[in-house]
This record gives sequence, C-alpha cells and structure tokens, in this order.
Amino acid sequence: MKRIVIFSVFLLLAGYLFSQPVVQFDKTYGGTGCENGRSAKQAPDGGFIMIGSTNSYGSGQNDIYLVKTDENGNELWSQTYGGPGNEAIGWAMKHNIILTTDGGFAIAGHTTSYGEGSWDMWLIKTDDSGNVQWTKTYGGPSSETSNIVKQTSDSGYIIVGSTWGFGSYYNDVFLVRTDSVGNLIWQNHYPVQAYEEGSAVVETSDGGYLVTGVSYNPQTAFLLKVDAAGNQEWLNKFMPGWGFSIEPTSDGGYIICGVTGSESMLVKLDSNGIILWTKIIDGPGANNAYSIQQLSDGGYIVAGETNGFGNNWDFYLFRTDEFGDTLWTKVFEDAGNDWATSIDVCADGSYLVAGFTTSYGAGCSDYRMMKLIETVNHGFITGRIYKDDNDNCIFETGTDAALINQIIVAEPGPYYGFTDNNGNFLLEVAPGNYTIRQTTTDNDLYGLQDCQSDSIYSVSILSGETASQKDFALKQIKGICEGTVTTLVSSPFEQGPCTVPLSLSSPCPGFLHQYCFTITNTGTSTIGPGSYIQVNLDPNMTFASEVSNSCTGDLTGDFTNPTTPVWTIQNASLLNSTGDFCEVCFNVNVAFPAQPSYSTTATFNVICGQQTDTDSETELDYNACSCDPNDKLVSPKGCGPYGNIAKNESITYRIRFQNVGTGPAHNITIIDTLDSNFDISTFYLLNSSHYITHIQLNPGNVLTVTYEGIELPDSISNPEGSHGEFFFEITPVAGLPDGTQITNRAAIYFDNNPPVITNTTLNTLYNVPKPSAEFVYERDCGSIDNIYKFTYTGGTSDNASFYWNFGNDAMPSFSTDENPDTVVFNSTGLNEVILTVERFGCTAVYSVIIDVPDVYCGNGKKILVCHIPSGNTGNPQTICISPNALPAHLAHGDCVVACITSVEKKDNAKNNNENTVNVLSEDVFIAYPNPFSTNTVINFSISEESHVSLQVYNYSGQKVVTLFNKPAIANKLYKTEFTTDNLPQGIYLGVLQINNKTKVIKLSLIK
Repeated sequence: MKRIVIFSVFLLLAGYLFSQPVVQFDKTYGGTGCENGRSAKQAPDGGFIMIGSTNSYGSGQNDIYLVKTDENGNELWSQTYGGPGNEAIGWAMKHNIILTTDGGFAIAGHTTSYGEGSWDMWLIKTDDSGNVQWTKTYGGPSSETSNIVKQTSDSGYIIVGSTWGFGSYYNDVFLVRTDSVGNLIWQNHYPVQAYEEGSAVVETSDGGYLVTGVSYNPQTAFLLKVDAAGNQEWLNKFMPGWGFSIEPTSDGGYIICGVTGSESMLVKLDSNGIILWTKIIDGPGANNAYSIQQLSDGGYIVAGETNGFGNNWDFYLFRTDEFGDTLWTKVFEDAGNDWATSIDVCADGSYLVAGFTTSYGAGCSDYRMMKLIETVNHGFITGRIYKDDNDNCIFETGTDAALINQIIVAEPGPYYGFTDNNGNFLLEVAPGNYTIRQTTTDNDLYGLQDCQSDSIYSVSILSGETASQKDFALKQIKGICEGTVTTLVSSPFEQGPCTVPLSLSSPCPGFLHQYCFTITNTGTSTIGPGSYIQVNLDPNMTFASEVSNSCTGDLTGDFTNPTTPVWTIQNASLLNSTGDFCEVCFNVNVAFPAQPSYSTTATFNVICGQQTDTDSETELDYNACSCDPNDKLVSPKGCGPYGNIAKNESITYRIRFQNVGTGPAHNITIIDTLDSNFDISTFYLLNSSHYITHIQLNPGNVLTVTYEGIELPDSISNPEGSHGEFFFEITPVAGLPDGTQITNRAAIYFDNNPPVITNTTLNTLYNVPKPSAEFVYERDCGSIDNIYKFTYTGGTSDNASFYWNFGNDAMPSFSTDENPDTVVFNSTGLNEVILTVERFGCTAVYSVIIDVPDVYCGNGKKILVCHIPSGNTGNPQTICISPNALPAHLAHGDCVVACITSVEKKDNAKNNNENTVNVLSEDVFIAYPNPFSTNTVINFSISEESHVSLQVYNYSGQKVVTLFNKPAIANKLYKTEFTTDNLPQGIYLGVLQINNKTKVIKLSLIK
C-alpha cells in the first residue's frame, strides 16, 4: 500500500532551517477486531508502552488494552483490563497512561463492569510488567468518564473527566484527587455553561490545578483554576473551540493545544494562567491539534489529524518556535483513516506519535505507533587551541604545542566541542548567530592570550556553511598541586559464567575481575616523580596481573603485596598539564565475600616539588555475576540502593560497547542524553579506547560521540578486540535539593542497526549522603552501678534510624533511641558497643571498646573513689572507702571510680571520639588497644597548632598507610583508626611528624 508523506516549511526564523523528520519505525498492533490507540510513552527500559481499547481480546465487550514494546517498537507483551461490560479510554488524550515514581504505570479509563453507575471513572495501578496492583472506581449512581490521570507532587493522583451525577442537570467537569494508593481525598464537579467535559489537567506551583476542556452549546474552550482542596478560584471561557491538552513550559507557564472551528490552536499562558498569545494554525481542510510537548529549544511539537490532503483523516504533525510560529508541518497520507492522538519526546530527542489506523493492520482498526527523529541542516565552526610559546598569536608548527581536550562553547544553545589530538575542534550547529569562546576554570594551567577582542568570536552560520580559523592562543599561568583518582570497574575478556564471551558487569567469585583506575592532573602544576597510587583491595580479592598501562615506562607497578599493589610515577613530565591523565587496568582474583559486596580503595599521593596533595576513592561492588556486553558504569556508585552521593561530587561515567554481530562494525555512534540536573559546562572527556572522530554536546544535553571507520571486530572472530569504551566526567548543577535523582543511560548505534540501550544508572544527591555512626559515652560517676549515657555525635539525625548493640551483659542489650541514657553493664572489663545508623538507604557502623571498671576494693566490701583533696584539686587520689562513707564523698564532688589520668575531668569520666577531652598542654601519642588483633585507635594531641602527618610503617621500613596529613589545632584529641584486615601479624611503627619533631610508637598486631 502506498504511503505519501507531505512535508512543508512555512516559516524560517533567525536563520533556522529544519530538514524532514526521519521515521525510525512505524508499527501497528492489534487483532482481528477493532483497537483504538490513545496514548504512548517511553518506558524506563528504553522501550515503549501504548494504551487504548480493544474488542479483539479480553473478557468483555470492550477492554482496556496495554501493549509493551522494545526500543524498536517490536511487541514484547500485552495486557487487557476489564470485566463483562464495557471499558474505554478517553478520546485523544495524551495522559491516559503515565509512568509512576515506583517504576510502574497508572491508567485512567472508565468502566461499566465495576462501580456504582452506568459508567464510573476507573484508575488502574500496575507494576512495570502490567500486572494489576490495585484498581479504584470513582463516581455516583449516574455516569462518570475519565480522560487523563497525572501523578501529583505527593505521589497521589489527579483525574479529570465529566459527570452527570452529584446534582448536575447537565454534564459537568469532574475532578478526583486521591492519595498514592487511590484512596479518595476529594472530588468535585464544576459547571461551565452546559454540557462540559474536562480534557486535561496540570498541577500548579501553588498546589492547585489548571483544567482545560470544552463546553458545548455553543462549543467553547475554557480554562478552570481550582485550589489544592478542589475549590474553584476562577473560570475563563477564552475562545470558541476545545482545549485538548495543557502542559507546563520551561518559563513556569503553560501551553494549551486544541481546536477552534476547523483549525488547530495554540494558547500560551503565564504562571498565573493569563493568556500571553494565541496562534491559529491554518491549512487545507480541517486540522485538529490533540497533543503538545515543549522542546529543549523552547519550541513545540504538536500531533493531531487533518483531512486537508484527501477525503480521509491523516496523521498530522507540526513544529513551532517558542512563539508558536510554524516551522514545518508533516502529513502521513494513507488510504484509510488515521488519527494521531498523542505525542511525546523520547530520551534521544526523537518524537513518539501514537493513535490508531484503518489503513494498516489486522482488524477494522489497529493501534499505530511511530518514532521520528528531526534533523537540522547544520553549519560548522572550526578552529584550533594551542599553547602560544612566543606570544605572537600565530600557531607555528614546531614551536607552539597543540592542546587536546580543551572545551569550546557556542551560544546560544549552548553547543560544546572538544579539541582533538591536534588541538583542532569542529562544532556542528544549527544555522544562526553565535558567540564562540574557549572555557576555562580557576585551576587551569593555561589562560587566554589577548589576541582577539574579548577573546570571543561572533559568527553568523548559514546552512552548510563553515566558519573556520576561530583559533584560541593560550599561555601558561602559575600552577597549584592537585591530582584526582577515579576508580572504574571493568571486567575480564573471559567467558566466565556467561554463555558467550561477554563483559562481566560485576565481580563474580571464582573468576578474574578487572579494575581500572585513572589518575588525572586536576591542578595546574607538574605532577611527578615519586607520586604514587596505592590500591587497597577488598579482603576477598588479590592482585593477579596488570592488563594495561597507558603510562608504560613512566608509571611503574610494585605488586610485592598482593592486597595493596602500588604504582609510582618515574618521569617528571608524566602529568605536566591540566587534564593529563594515566589509566591502569589490572586483574584480581575474586573469592566469595562474607558480605554480598566488595570494597576497594585507591589513593593518589601527589607530589609537585615541595607541594603535596592526596585524593582517594572507594569502589563498592556487589556479588552479582551479571553479563552485559553494552552497559554504563558510574563512579562513585554511591551508597545504598539509590546511589547516594554528595551534591558537589563529580560523576564519572564509563560506557562500554561490544560488537556481538557476525562481522566488523564500520561506524559506531553513541547518543547519551545527559540528565537535566547536570552542569553541562563541567563536562570533561577522560579517555576512549578508540580514536573519536567527533564529539559534541548539543542543546537539550544531548552528547554525541562518533567513531567513524572504527572497524570494530565481531566477538566471534576476535573476542578481546570486539570491545570498546569511553569515559567522561561531569558535575551536577549547584543548589539542587536533597533527594534529587540523577539517571543516565546511552543508546549505542552499530552502523545502521537499531540502537542498543544501556542500563540506567542512578545517583541521588544529598548534602550528607552517608551517615556517620560516631558517638561519645559518659559513665555516671555518682553510682556504684556501671550506668552509662550514650550520645550520638555523627551529625544530623533527620530521617535516621538507630540500632545500638550493647552486648548480652548489658541492660538493655540493645536500643533504637538516638541517645540511650541509662545503660547498665553487669560485667567489668572490655565491652564492645556497636552503633548502626541508617539514613536514606545508607548504613554506617561504628564500634567502641569500653573498659568497664571494677569499683570494689577490700575483698569486694569497699568502694573505690577518686577523691579530690581540699585545697589540692590538681592532685586527685584513688582511695578505698566503706559504703557508709560514700554519700559524704559524693557530696564533696568525688567520683565512684579509680582515678585514671588528669586528661579526664574528675566528675565526668568521659570518652570522646574527637575533641571534648581536656588534654594536657603537651604532645600526646598513644594507641589502644595495643597489642591488638584487628584494629586499633591511635590517639594524638599537640600543644601548638601545626601541620601533622601520621603514618604507619612495617618493620622493614615500608609505608603501609597514611592516617592523617593536614593541619591540626592545639589541645584537641584526634582519634584515627588503623585497620589491618589485609596485613600480616607483626610489629608496625606509628610515626607522628609534628613540624620538625617526630614521635614513634610500636604497634603489635597479633592474629
């Protein structure tokens, strides 16, 4: 059957020239009966869902019909919902189905099978496989229908439609507000003039709602505002016609699409619902606009129907700028009738159009869903960024050095480009007027030369035109010492538990696993020689072999200790520029962990002449043994199920791809739509396995990476060579609220094949992403019982839960209070107290060994008291008294306990984990316990403020770990924990360096 596509450009604004959208797929779904498609959306897994009604399947006359497809539109499964009567979906409404915050779906329809009246509103909640979790009906004994549902800011639902009940003589607008499980909060009906229907609803910033729809007799489009409780605030019958869809816009306002007479209309509102402008879309025949979505450039994409190109109705799309002026229209002219009832924008910027058709399919009408991508006839901006050594603002081969991975931005857009190995950049932009500048940061090694006015180019680009020689000359500026380590999980090129040689995306016991780390010069000084990186492997992992070293000959590995491999920089020019980096990958042996996770830490110890810096990162992996040849990894993964990280923390992504076809892949393109919560100006390309022919960040945060002519082998002929990957770093925008989630996934295109969609990564931002479980304790020195009070000192307790374990000899043995204040220890000696704190899904554990004193003396008949002699308070004495004398001593201010040291207050034998102990005005350096079998706490205090370094060495003089390396204040007790899980037993030395003084203690590890 012949299909005719009609495309026209009505108006060119600001030099923009849009080319014809390309159809990526066009599919029908249904049986031998009739299916009426209403709405489609992209699912979280990259596939699509479509909702409508059917009489081909199900249990009644007409049932609601849900279809799930993959990312290429191929049907995966379907579900029907209904009873013995009729079920239906509202006409031409975009939000008959929505994605819910728990990953499932909510469907709004109406039913005669259930409820009280002839028709009742019907809300269906399903999981991500379409299985019903619950359903609810709403309405009275008359008739209620629903058109759309939306999830509210509190995870409840708002449904709009119409009612004949509740005292209405005519059809009224009907609103229903529910909680998160569908329980009714309120419902209300609203007369407009006569016979009206609510078509769409949107939540407003004040917690209320805006409703649009139609009132008949005569046909009038209206806008209704209600407050959060459903009380009407105002009504505006703004023009003849029908308002079909209302959506929020990026400026805080709203956009309505609909019909007036026989033509489509667009109405722009401000944040208060005041009309800013109205556009009427004229064309041959009648045309109806049913669904609208704002685009990243501020314009709009609209779907509907037209009969202006034949005797039948056809799919009808049009694109406008931000003022509603038409840029192009597109009509799909087919032999039968076709109605486009919804449009949505996909993650890759393409358009998803849904409706139903009589032109194609198996029955009288079928669902129809198509995906289109819009392209632009671009222009180009080229230039070079170089180090201008002789300050003449001219690039001279052999004299000036090309600078790679420098960032260029073209605005408006913005468009971001990056220099290649020759310092050249190429920006592909839509036609228009731009300013071009090279971006710098506070820590850049290079600054701009004063070669062009304001160091900015102004260019005007036409379609197909190239603006060349937009060069930027840089000069070196004074530097600072800073290095960053990023740990990235990789995998072996071995079969492992997978059925084919795919990548392991997580460690798997019994198989080799691969780790990679990248060290980057993030300062502006040269890093070198003597700088080193040490990796502390999880106790269930041991070093196996080095796989790759991008700094071979300059970064030398020492694998003497299989649990702590070390790489040392040998060449002073290794990291001499901002952004210079090295990457090392190595295999480890994996054993079964006692817990379901593995924790590995990499520490970068940086030396820049007399300056130093330290950076470390911990990688947490789970024992999953999963297989995926094309995936996306994130570092840091964050803690807990939601990947909690700090708000100011940079995120590193690694996209891995593998050619699992039967022949080489000639070209590979990766499209990654970055989360809108990212600051795009912080994007930084870290590394790539193959030469990138072009990389660019476009408006809408769309990152495109192209490998032209990569000729990547297939996994059968060359399993190891079939892999590729690239890394980039980016930082979230500042000021985001706690709980902001950042998701990311990519689409990988191998030649002209459909895209492979990676997994979705998740991070959640918090000011304090991970709880601390630190605490202090205080013994009641006025009691012969060992009564203790515990106080949580780990920071905020908001949304935190606590679990204290005091041991079986304590009463109580556990507590869930934040600050337990009456804990009695029934046995003396060493007792371990463990606090576990959980907050936002993340857990912290902290333990302290308490030496519970024996307060009895004289064969158990007398009591030890720390006595403070009158007139000699600085010289407390331990005395043994009879119980009868105790009240007098307590009244004097004495304590029931032996005097310990003068570092503790006489009336408050308190342990403090940080800084509230009164410390003698001399340097203190002790470890407790010592000897020890697992960990020990090293305590120190200094008498004068100075820079302090605390390091532990083995008895052969090799440094094991740096525990402290920063300025310390005077008369403050610092506590650091020396963890020895991976160390053999023996003698170790704790070395405390205070300016020019050195103190050493012997540490005895006994296992």
